[in-house]
Amino acid sequence: MKNLFRVGTIIVSVLLVNSLSCGDAVVKPPDTINVPQPDVPENNVVPVNKLSLILLKSLSGHDQYIFYVQFSPDGKTIASGSADKTIRLWDFDAGKEKLRKYEIYKEIWGIPLTYSADGKYLIGGVYDTLKVYKPDTLTIISEQKAHERGIQCLAVTKDGNYVVTGGVDGNLTLWTLPDLTQLKTIKAHEKEIWSICLSPDGKYLLSGGEDKFGRIWVFPDLTMKSEIKYHDSPIEYVDISPDGKNLLLASADSTTSVWKVGDYTKPAQVLKGHNGSVLVAVFSKNSRFVFSGGEDDEVIAFNAKTGEELTRVKDHWGDVMSICNSPGGEYIATGSRDKTIKVYLLQE
Repeated sequence: MKNLFRVGTIIVSVLLVNSLSCGDAVVKPPDTINVPQPDVPENNVVPVNKLSLILLKSLSGHDQYIFYVQFSPDGKTIASGSADKTIRLWDFDAGKEKLRKYEIYKEIWGIPLTYSADGKYLIGGVYDTLKVYKPDTLTIISEQKAHERGIQCLAVTKDGNYVVTGGVDGNLTLWTLPDLTQLKTIKAHEKEIWSICLSPDGKYLLSGGEDKFGRIWVFPDLTMKSEIKYHDSPIEYVDISPDGKNLLLASADSTTSVWKVGDYTKPAQVLKGHNGSVLVAVFSKNSRFVFSGGEDDEVIAFNAKTGEELTRVKDHWGDVMSICNSPGGEYIATGSRDKTIKVYLLQE
């Protein structure tokens, strides 16, 4: 995930002061902020090999860059976490903000978010504090101090019983849900962890970050199984294909490497096309495509098997920092430094 402390990738001044998040009040947006549809650049779709990204919606309202976007398991809501210190819920069909939660802390930071698979919980990393929310009201169920220097990424097990956090401190920590009992902490990377992902079968976890390593951990033991050192620049994002056959490392070196699970001698594909750091990359729901976004404000779709670029769009005018699939795989949503969320229809 994007590191807000590094020089040259994202230039943001961060004052590292430990603070406590507070304020459980949920504030509904006033009628005057019913997400106006802003003027957006023309959707420059270049359809190749029967895939296009068709821009359907542009959601605006955040006052700072959007760090993370996530579809709810039923596909009816998009949750977003921003450096404006809010979590917001958006009605997918209406294309409007329906609820927001203000969090109070001094740091300039984005809020990583993830839903539990059953939709019972929305989990957020509010700087150094891990919080579990009721998804419909954003009231806090539980909270726990987690990583002293900040939480960068989250992953929840399919059964909804556990959440893993990765922090600026280089630690991975395993917690129970929803009470947030800390079970285990390991020093996983020497530098900041920017992204983690659990395998579909729940047997291993992939992590990557500032130290340029991708590491594979047996889960839930969190003992290291394998290590990938390929990129010469930090690993911004990691993902595992839904079919469990491949994983990827998106890097600040402008490329994304795709690996067959179990074979880490050389990448199966190296995806090229971005001008600047690749800040996020995810497999499609059917594992056939990779969608990546970066500092060049573009979203690119690749054939995951051949590495061929299929489509690119440039509807954001700021870094593309987050991409997520809808539950059915027919849409993707993107979050950007331009403070907007874009929703695309996938058309083959």
